[in-house]
Amino acid sequence: MKFLLFLVSFSAFAGPSDCYDLALKKLSSKDAAILCAGAQSEAPVTCLREAPRGLFAPDKAVLCSGAETLAPLECFAEAKGSLFAKDAIQLCAGAGDLAPLECLKAVKNRLFIKQAVQLCGDKVILAN
Repeated sequence: MKFLLFLVSFSAFAGPSDCYDLALKKLSSKDAAILCAGAQSEAPVTCLREAPRGLFAPDKAVLCSGAETLAPLECFAEAKGSLFAKDAIQLCAGAGDLAPLECLKAVKNRLFIKQAVQLCGDKVILAN
């Protein structure tokens, strides 16, 4: 019986709206909307919960937006050793794997860091 209830609740996930409702427990409405745009599961909220405590909520929302796994956090953890946090967030936002890091390694000696981050990041992040 418990298994059946789990399947019903899992299949009833309503995408961005359910993600948004969960995210509101930790984020402002603006940041929750950023986090949950296009969400297909609770993965962005799970990523948010696991994000480093030292990051501000808006940065966590950008980093985990579009997440399907915890890959954005893994990417960020590796990238922050050689990049400023804002650049690491832009590089790793919504990453599905560590490909953005591999790309960065391949081009970092040929481009300025900001250009390399823009080229290799999975998402285009517009400046505020």
